[in-house]
Amino acid sequence: MAGIGPEWVHTHANGISSNSIAGEAVLDLMFWPRLKHTFGWYLETGYDYGFGVGHEQSAGISGGFADRFSVAPFPHVLPGVTH
Repeated sequence: MAGIGPEWVHTHANGISSNSIAGEAVLDLMFWPRLKHTFGWYLETGYDYGFGVGHEQSAGISGGFADRFSVAPFPHVLPGVTH
């Protein structure tokens, strides 16, 4: 599954807080070795580009195990990269 969309970024550095808008693109891959989807794993990659001062950029990758009871109806809400 792939997605792209807006993101709100709250930054706190050197005692100063700021808010800005960013864009994010993600790619989620889920692997189910059995046809019944009872157990599997996922891999998520992501890239962020900030439109605020400095145009910060970041990339990340995360993964984990999943079973049929812990998978959300929409894969993009699975635990993954924290921003």
